[in-house]
Amino acid sequence: PAIKNLADTIGDYRNGLIYTSSSSFAEVYKKHAFKMYKQLIPKNLDKEISNLIIIPDAELSMIPFETLLTENPEGEEWKDLPYLIKKYNISYSYSANLFYKTFPKESTTKIEYTDLNDWLAFAPVFDDSNTGGLTMRTRELLQQLDTISVDTTGTRGMLVKGGYVSPLPGTESEVQSIFELFNEKDKKALVQIKNNANEDYIKSGELKKYKLLHFATHGFVNTWKPELSGILLAQDTTINEDGILYSGEIYNLELNADLTVLSACETGLGEIKKGEGLIGLTRA
Repeated sequence: PAIKNLADTIGDYRNGLIYTSSSSFAEVYKKHAFKMYKQLIPKNLDKEISNLIIIPDAELSMIPFETLLTENPEGEEWKDLPYLIKKYNISYSYSANLFYKTFPKESTTKIEYTDLNDWLAFAPVFDDSNTGGLTMRTRELLQQLDTISVDTTGTRGMLVKGGYVSPLPGTESEVQSIFELFNEKDKKALVQIKNNANEDYIKSGELKKYKLLHFATHGFVNTWKPELSGILLAQDTTINEDGILYSGEIYNLELNADLTVLSACETGLGEIKKGEGLIGLTRA
């Protein structure tokens, strides 16, 4: 059955996930999370199924399906809730056409998979030893691109209006912890932290040498011009780059990665186009 007032329901659902300290929002989330699970996930799935590939349509692209609840929760703590992710591995494709194009096929590249390094991570951190703010050039560019004031919300709006970039000390420990896991297995891994996590390096061609990529930083969305959504990199005042990797620039990168992790806010948002799904950083 159709979900009544879908946009409002999804808005309430997302607010419940964001404002976790609010008991009223939490109860609304729990109610919608179980109800939408029953409406969106087929009943009696084969017990041997362990992976779900979600191709959401329109507003459904705004739902993190991992957080649907498979049972009606009764006063449980957040960590104990029966999330869908506890039962299945969940992945997404934003259109059937894109899913077909990205389905594993025989490689036509000359690079042998075994010759690739394993993991490369970036974490600008934005602490005092790096920088807490944008370079003048970067801020001016953002302001020039900001032609539609209604979209100056979230991270991008804060930056355009002169706000500073919040330090992300946890991202340094995040990538270092993952690095140690690869190192223990004698895997070829590299971490680029603070000023080393810069746009020049990303565009140098090094990314094509890695199977897995990880970005731990700030992200921002432009729902009116998805190609101008991006992630912030080290603000190192280089001559050639502005310290922002835009969605439109990603298409020009040569990559061989099987997986890219965007550990950043707003990277799952974008413009919803009929028949195409969500257009944003994840599409790039």
